[in-house]
Amino acid sequence: MRIEEIEKTSSKEEELKVVRECLRKDDWSAGPKPFVMVRNELTFVGQVVLLRKRIVIPRTLRHI
Repeated sequence: MRIEEIEKTSSKEEELKVVRECLRKDDWSAGPKPFVMVRNELTFVGQVVLLRKRIVIPRTLRHI
């Protein structure tokens, strides 16, 4: 799996869009529950969300 594929899919996946928006605004009132619990360990680069130093794989790519 290439980073370009992860970034392209991340940009379209609704859950990760919400996470990036929560990070931008620093407002987690509408954040997805699994991410709210680790919000202080999240960041993003481009469209890719990171948990600590690990890439968050979009749900639609997790079957690969």
